[in-house]
Amino acid sequence: MIKIYGCYDKDYGTLKRLRPRVACPCPNYLDRIGCFVIDQVRIPYINFGLYYDTGLFEGCPSGVIGCEEVVDGVVKPVFEIEGFDSIEDLIAHCCNPFKDCQVCRWPQKIPDFVKVTFSGIEFCGPCIKAMDSIHSVHLPLSGLLNGAFLLSRSVFFSPLCAWELCLNVSVPWTRYTDSTCSGEVYSSGTLTKFQILLWLTSDTNKMMISMKIGKGFSGMGTRTTAILFEGARPLTSPRPRCINTDVSVQNSQTYCYFHVNPNNTYPKRLGINGTAYVEYVEGEPYPAWTVSKDYHVGDGVSVSGVHYVCYTAHISDMTNRPQTGPDWPLYWYEAADTCEYL
Repeated sequence: MIKIYGCYDKDYGTLKRLRPRVACPCPNYLDRIGCFVIDQVRIPYINFGLYYDTGLFEGCPSGVIGCEEVVDGVVKPVFEIEGFDSIEDLIAHCCNPFKDCQVCRWPQKIPDFVKVTFSGIEFCGPCIKAMDSIHSVHLPLSGLLNGAFLLSRSVFFSPLCAWELCLNVSVPWTRYTDSTCSGEVYSSGTLTKFQILLWLTSDTNKMMISMKIGKGFSGMGTRTTAILFEGARPLTSPRPRCINTDVSVQNSQTYCYFHVNPNNTYPKRLGINGTAYVEYVEGEPYPAWTVSKDYHVGDGVSVSGVHYVCYTAHISDMTNRPQTGPDWPLYWYEAADTCEYL
Protein backbone atom coordinates (compact mmCIF):
# COMPACT_ATOMS: atom_id res chain seq x y z
CA MET A 1 0.00 0.00 0.00
CA ILE A 2 1.17 3.52 -0.74
CA LYS A 3 0.05 6.90 0.56
CA ILE A 4 -0.29 9.98 -1.61
CA TYR A 5 -0.54 13.30 0.20
CA GLY A 6 -2.14 16.41 -1.21
CA CYS A 7 -3.03 19.86 -0.02
CA TYR A 8 -6.11 22.06 0.19
CA ASP A 9 -6.79 24.86 -2.26
CA LYS A 10 -9.35 27.62 -1.84
CA ASP A 11 -12.28 27.23 -4.18
CA TYR A 12 -13.63 30.69 -5.04
CA GLY A 13 -16.54 29.24 -6.98
CA THR A 14 -20.14 29.11 -5.90
CA LEU A 15 -19.53 26.86 -2.89
CA LYS A 16 -16.53 28.85 -1.63
CA ARG A 17 -14.83 25.98 0.20
CA LEU A 18 -11.53 24.19 0.37
CA ARG A 19 -10.83 21.40 -2.06
CA PRO A 20 -8.02 18.84 -2.15
CA ARG A 21 -5.34 18.96 -4.81
CA VAL A 22 -3.04 16.02 -5.57
CA ALA A 23 -0.30 15.92 -8.18
CA CYS A 24 -1.19 13.36 -10.80
CA PRO A 25 1.38 10.52 -10.60
CA CYS A 26 1.47 10.10 -14.36
CA PRO A 27 4.18 12.23 -16.01
CA ASN A 28 3.11 15.11 -18.24
CA TYR A 29 -0.44 15.18 -16.90
CA LEU A 30 -2.24 17.96 -15.02
CA ASP A 31 -2.79 17.85 -11.29
CA ARG A 32 -6.06 16.28 -10.26
CA ILE A 33 -8.36 18.47 -8.20
CA GLY A 34 -10.87 16.59 -6.10
CA CYS A 35 -14.00 17.57 -4.21
CA PHE A 36 -15.64 16.87 -0.89
CA VAL A 37 -18.22 14.25 -0.14
CA ILE A 38 -20.12 16.11 2.60
CA ASP A 39 -22.30 14.32 5.09
CA GLN A 40 -21.62 16.08 8.34
CA VAL A 41 -17.97 15.00 7.98
CA ARG A 42 -15.41 16.43 5.62
CA ILE A 43 -14.12 13.64 3.36
CA PRO A 44 -11.64 14.27 0.55
CA TYR A 45 -12.21 12.55 -2.76
CA ILE A 46 -9.99 12.64 -5.81
CA ASN A 47 -10.28 11.37 -9.35
CA PHE A 48 -6.73 10.30 -10.19
CA GLY A 49 -7.64 9.44 -13.75
CA LEU A 50 -4.88 6.86 -14.03
CA TYR A 51 -4.93 5.59 -17.60
CA TYR A 52 -8.68 5.04 -17.97
CA ASP A 53 -11.29 6.20 -15.50
CA THR A 54 -13.67 3.54 -16.81
CA GLY A 55 -12.05 0.78 -14.80
CA LEU A 56 -11.26 -1.17 -17.96
CA PHE A 57 -7.85 -2.07 -16.55
CA GLU A 58 -8.52 -3.53 -13.15
CA GLY A 59 -5.99 -2.84 -10.44
CA CYS A 60 -5.40 0.78 -11.41
CA PRO A 61 -7.23 3.32 -9.21
CA SER A 62 -9.51 5.98 -10.57
CA GLY A 63 -11.77 7.59 -8.01
CA VAL A 64 -10.28 7.27 -4.51
CA ILE A 65 -11.86 8.31 -1.19
CA GLY A 66 -9.26 9.56 1.25
CA CYS A 67 -8.95 10.82 4.78
CA GLU A 68 -7.04 13.56 6.60
CA GLU A 69 -3.77 13.58 8.49
CA VAL A 70 -1.91 16.30 10.33
CA VAL A 71 1.58 16.62 8.84
CA ASP A 72 3.93 19.14 10.45
CA GLY A 73 0.95 20.90 11.98
CA VAL A 74 -0.92 21.12 8.66
CA VAL A 75 -4.09 19.19 7.85
CA LYS A 76 -3.59 17.39 4.54
CA PRO A 77 -5.76 15.06 2.48
CA VAL A 78 -4.20 11.61 2.12
CA PHE A 79 -5.17 8.80 -0.21
CA GLU A 80 -4.22 5.18 0.42
CA ILE A 81 -3.91 2.91 -2.61
CA GLU A 82 -3.77 -0.85 -2.19
CA GLY A 83 -1.79 -3.25 -4.33
CA PHE A 84 1.29 -1.10 -4.96
CA ASP A 85 4.56 -0.94 -3.02
CA SER A 86 5.73 2.42 -4.33
CA ILE A 87 4.67 5.38 -6.40
CA GLU A 88 7.04 4.13 -9.11
CA ASP A 89 5.17 0.82 -9.21
CA LEU A 90 1.88 2.68 -9.54
CA ILE A 91 3.23 4.79 -12.39
CA ALA A 92 4.70 1.77 -14.16
CA HIS A 93 1.46 -0.19 -14.24
CA CYS A 94 -1.24 2.47 -14.47
CA CYS A 95 0.04 5.46 -16.41
CA ASN A 96 -0.58 5.70 -20.12
CA PRO A 97 2.82 4.86 -21.71
CA PHE A 98 1.88 6.32 -25.08
CA LYS A 99 4.31 9.22 -24.76
CA ASP A 100 7.25 6.88 -24.13
CA CYS A 101 6.38 4.17 -26.64
CA GLN A 102 5.08 5.44 -29.93
CA VAL A 103 1.93 3.77 -31.25
CA CYS A 104 2.10 1.42 -28.28
CA ARG A 105 -0.80 1.80 -25.86
CA TRP A 106 0.03 -0.99 -23.48
CA PRO A 107 -2.23 -1.20 -20.39
CA GLN A 108 0.73 -1.16 -18.00
CA LYS A 109 4.50 -0.76 -18.03
CA ILE A 110 5.75 -1.97 -21.38
CA PRO A 111 7.14 -5.42 -20.59
CA ASP A 112 10.76 -5.99 -21.52
CA PHE A 113 10.05 -9.69 -22.00
CA VAL A 114 7.05 -11.82 -22.91
CA LYS A 115 6.76 -15.60 -22.95
CA VAL A 116 5.15 -17.38 -25.90
CA THR A 117 4.12 -21.03 -25.65
CA PHE A 118 3.34 -22.76 -28.94
CA SER A 119 1.27 -25.93 -29.04
CA GLY A 120 -0.41 -28.04 -31.67
CA ILE A 121 1.73 -26.85 -34.58
CA GLU A 122 1.97 -29.58 -37.19
CA PHE A 123 5.01 -29.70 -39.43
CA CYS A 124 4.71 -30.48 -43.13
CA GLY A 125 8.00 -32.39 -43.13
CA PRO A 126 10.45 -33.87 -42.74
CA CYS A 127 10.06 -34.76 -46.44
CA ILE A 128 8.35 -31.92 -48.30
CA LYS A 129 7.39 -32.12 -51.96
CA ALA A 130 7.98 -28.97 -53.98
CA MET A 131 4.95 -27.43 -55.69
CA ASP A 132 6.83 -26.23 -58.75
CA SER A 133 8.86 -29.36 -59.58
CA ILE A 134 9.13 -33.08 -58.84
CA HIS A 135 11.91 -32.38 -56.36
CA SER A 136 11.57 -32.79 -52.58
CA VAL A 137 13.37 -31.37 -49.56
CA HIS A 138 14.24 -33.23 -46.38
CA LEU A 139 14.12 -30.91 -43.36
CA PRO A 140 14.41 -32.35 -39.78
CA LEU A 141 12.84 -29.41 -38.00
CA SER A 142 9.98 -30.65 -35.81
CA GLY A 143 11.86 -30.18 -32.50
CA LEU A 144 11.78 -26.40 -32.89
CA LEU A 145 8.06 -25.93 -33.36
CA ASN A 146 6.23 -26.49 -30.08
CA GLY A 147 7.42 -25.25 -26.72
CA ALA A 148 7.91 -22.06 -24.71
CA PHE A 149 10.15 -19.18 -25.75
CA LEU A 150 11.24 -15.86 -24.22
CA LEU A 151 10.92 -12.78 -26.42
CA SER A 152 12.62 -9.47 -25.60
CA ARG A 153 11.66 -5.98 -26.75
CA SER A 154 12.72 -5.64 -30.35
CA VAL A 155 15.60 -3.32 -31.11
CA PHE A 156 15.14 -3.57 -34.86
CA PHE A 157 11.45 -2.54 -34.67
CA SER A 158 11.83 0.05 -31.89
CA PRO A 159 9.89 2.06 -30.79
CA LEU A 160 6.97 -0.12 -31.88
CA CYS A 161 5.33 -2.52 -29.46
CA ALA A 162 7.23 -5.57 -30.71
CA TRP A 163 9.14 -8.43 -29.15
CA GLU A 164 11.36 -10.96 -30.85
CA LEU A 165 13.61 -13.93 -30.27
CA CYS A 166 16.33 -15.13 -32.60
CA LEU A 167 18.09 -18.42 -32.03
CA ASN A 168 21.33 -19.51 -33.62
CA VAL A 169 20.56 -22.96 -34.99
CA SER A 170 22.15 -25.47 -37.31
CA VAL A 171 19.47 -27.39 -39.20
CA PRO A 172 20.61 -29.25 -42.34
CA TRP A 173 18.37 -29.61 -45.37
CA THR A 174 18.82 -31.78 -48.46
CA ARG A 175 17.12 -31.38 -51.82
CA TYR A 176 16.44 -34.52 -53.87
CA THR A 177 15.55 -34.96 -57.53
CA ASP A 178 12.49 -37.10 -56.76
CA SER A 179 9.40 -36.57 -54.58
CA THR A 180 10.27 -39.05 -51.79
CA CYS A 181 13.60 -37.67 -50.47
CA SER A 182 15.34 -40.83 -51.59
CA GLY A 183 16.65 -40.11 -55.07
CA GLU A 184 19.70 -38.27 -56.27
CA VAL A 185 20.87 -35.37 -54.10
CA TYR A 186 20.47 -32.11 -56.00
CA SER A 187 21.74 -29.65 -53.38
CA SER A 188 22.01 -29.13 -49.64
CA GLY A 189 22.48 -26.42 -47.05
CA THR A 190 22.06 -25.42 -43.41
CA LEU A 191 19.52 -23.15 -41.72
CA THR A 192 21.20 -20.80 -39.26
CA LYS A 193 18.43 -18.58 -37.83
CA PHE A 194 15.12 -19.16 -36.09
CA GLN A 195 12.92 -16.14 -35.35
CA ILE A 196 9.72 -15.50 -33.39
CA LEU A 197 8.22 -12.03 -33.72
CA LEU A 198 5.26 -10.65 -31.74
CA TRP A 199 3.84 -7.17 -32.31
CA LEU A 200 0.78 -5.01 -31.83
CA THR A 201 -0.75 -3.19 -34.77
CA SER A 202 -0.48 0.61 -34.78
CA ASP A 203 -4.05 0.96 -33.55
CA THR A 204 -3.31 -1.68 -30.87
CA ASN A 205 -6.50 -3.58 -31.61
CA LYS A 206 -4.75 -6.67 -32.92
CA MET A 207 -1.86 -8.87 -31.82
CA MET A 208 0.24 -10.44 -34.57
CA ILE A 209 2.75 -13.25 -34.23
CA SER A 210 4.97 -15.15 -36.62
CA MET A 211 7.56 -17.93 -36.41
CA LYS A 212 10.15 -18.17 -39.17
CA ILE A 213 13.21 -20.19 -40.05
CA GLY A 214 16.16 -18.97 -42.09
CA LYS A 215 18.63 -17.95 -43.24
CA GLY A 216 19.91 -20.77 -45.39
CA PHE A 217 17.44 -21.78 -48.10
CA SER A 218 19.87 -20.84 -50.83
CA GLY A 219 18.99 -21.57 -54.46
CA MET A 220 15.30 -22.22 -53.74
CA GLY A 221 13.24 -19.17 -54.61
CA THR A 222 14.04 -15.54 -53.92
CA ARG A 223 13.21 -15.88 -50.21
CA THR A 224 15.72 -17.67 -48.02
CA THR A 225 13.27 -17.94 -45.10
CA ALA A 226 10.15 -20.01 -44.42
CA ILE A 227 7.07 -19.36 -42.28
CA LEU A 228 6.16 -21.94 -39.65
CA PHE A 229 3.39 -20.09 -37.83
CA GLU A 230 1.52 -16.90 -38.58
CA GLY A 231 -1.55 -15.72 -36.71
CA ALA A 232 -3.48 -12.76 -35.32
CA ARG A 233 -5.78 -12.08 -32.38
CA PRO A 234 -8.14 -9.09 -31.90
CA LEU A 235 -7.53 -7.27 -28.62
CA THR A 236 -10.73 -5.84 -27.24
CA SER A 237 -9.88 -5.63 -23.54
CA PRO A 238 -6.26 -6.41 -22.62
CA ARG A 239 -5.63 -6.94 -18.92
CA PRO A 240 -2.89 -5.48 -16.72
CA ARG A 241 0.46 -7.17 -16.24
CA CYS A 242 -0.14 -9.91 -18.77
CA ILE A 243 -1.71 -10.62 -22.10
CA ASN A 244 -2.67 -14.20 -21.31
CA THR A 245 -4.37 -14.82 -24.60
CA ASP A 246 -4.22 -17.37 -27.38
CA VAL A 247 -3.28 -16.53 -30.96
CA SER A 248 -4.39 -19.15 -33.47
CA VAL A 249 -3.86 -19.53 -37.18
CA GLN A 250 -6.82 -20.16 -39.44
CA ASN A 251 -7.15 -23.91 -39.25
CA SER A 252 -8.90 -24.06 -42.61
CA GLN A 253 -5.88 -22.62 -44.39
CA THR A 254 -3.37 -24.99 -45.95
CA TYR A 255 0.17 -24.01 -45.02
CA CYS A 256 2.29 -26.56 -46.91
CA TYR A 257 3.90 -24.44 -49.63
CA PHE A 258 7.41 -25.18 -50.86
CA HIS A 259 8.91 -23.87 -54.08
CA VAL A 260 12.40 -24.63 -55.37
CA ASN A 261 12.57 -22.59 -58.59
CA PRO A 262 15.32 -19.98 -58.00
CA ASN A 263 13.11 -17.24 -59.47
CA ASN A 264 9.99 -18.11 -57.53
CA THR A 265 8.78 -15.36 -55.15
CA TYR A 266 6.23 -17.42 -53.19
CA PRO A 267 6.95 -17.77 -49.47
CA LYS A 268 7.67 -21.18 -48.05
CA ARG A 269 5.02 -22.14 -45.48
CA LEU A 270 5.83 -25.23 -43.48
CA GLY A 271 3.52 -25.20 -40.45
CA ILE A 272 -0.17 -26.10 -40.09
CA ASN A 273 -2.65 -24.96 -37.42
CA GLY A 274 -1.40 -24.41 -33.88
CA THR A 275 -1.84 -21.94 -31.04
CA ALA A 276 0.46 -19.42 -29.37
CA TYR A 277 -0.19 -18.43 -25.74
CA VAL A 278 1.35 -15.08 -24.77
CA GLU A 279 2.21 -14.07 -21.19
CA TYR A 280 3.86 -11.20 -19.36
CA VAL A 281 7.23 -12.23 -17.85
CA GLU A 282 7.98 -11.42 -14.22
CA GLY A 283 11.51 -11.23 -12.83
CA GLU A 284 14.85 -11.85 -14.52
CA PRO A 285 14.30 -13.86 -17.74
CA TYR A 286 17.94 -14.96 -18.09
CA PRO A 287 19.34 -15.75 -14.63
CA ALA A 288 22.74 -17.36 -14.24
CA TRP A 289 22.87 -21.07 -15.00
CA THR A 290 23.15 -23.26 -11.90
CA VAL A 291 23.86 -26.94 -11.41
CA SER A 292 21.30 -29.47 -10.09
CA LYS A 293 18.35 -27.30 -11.14
CA ASP A 294 15.19 -28.57 -12.78
CA TYR A 295 14.97 -26.62 -16.05
CA HIS A 296 11.75 -26.53 -18.06
CA VAL A 297 11.09 -25.83 -21.71
CA GLY A 298 11.23 -22.08 -22.27
CA ASP A 299 13.49 -21.31 -19.32
CA GLY A 300 16.29 -18.88 -20.06
CA VAL A 301 19.78 -18.82 -18.58
CA SER A 302 22.92 -16.75 -18.94
CA VAL A 303 26.44 -18.17 -19.20
CA SER A 304 29.41 -15.81 -19.62
CA GLY A 305 27.10 -13.08 -20.93
CA VAL A 306 25.44 -15.30 -23.56
CA HIS A 307 21.73 -16.11 -23.34
CA TYR A 308 20.32 -19.60 -23.85
CA VAL A 309 16.77 -20.99 -24.03
CA CYS A 310 15.90 -24.50 -22.86
CA TYR A 311 14.05 -26.69 -25.36
CA THR A 312 14.38 -30.05 -23.58
CA ALA A 313 13.41 -30.33 -19.91
CA HIS A 314 16.24 -31.68 -17.74
CA ILE A 315 18.12 -31.47 -14.46
CA SER A 316 21.29 -29.49 -14.97
CA ASP A 317 24.77 -30.93 -14.55
CA MET A 318 28.16 -30.22 -16.07
CA THR A 319 27.42 -32.37 -19.13
CA ASN A 320 24.56 -30.13 -20.25
CA ARG A 321 25.95 -26.77 -19.13
CA PRO A 322 25.68 -24.31 -22.05
CA GLN A 323 28.98 -23.59 -23.83
CA THR A 324 31.13 -26.14 -21.98
CA GLY A 325 29.04 -29.29 -21.50
CA PRO A 326 29.49 -31.90 -24.25
CA ASP A 327 25.71 -32.46 -24.49
CA TRP A 328 24.47 -28.88 -24.14
CA PRO A 329 23.14 -28.59 -27.76
CA LEU A 330 20.65 -31.34 -26.89
CA TYR A 331 19.02 -29.10 -24.28
CA TRP A 332 19.67 -25.45 -25.14
CA TYR A 333 19.42 -23.00 -28.00
CA GLU A 334 21.61 -19.93 -28.10
CA ALA A 335 19.65 -16.68 -28.27
CA ALA A 336 21.20 -14.37 -30.87
CA ASP A 337 22.03 -10.79 -29.92
CA THR A 338 20.17 -9.52 -32.94
CA CYS A 339 17.78 -10.91 -35.52
CA GLU A 340 19.48 -8.84 -38.20
CA TYR A 341 17.08 -8.92 -41.12
CA LEU A 342 15.07 -12.08 -41.76
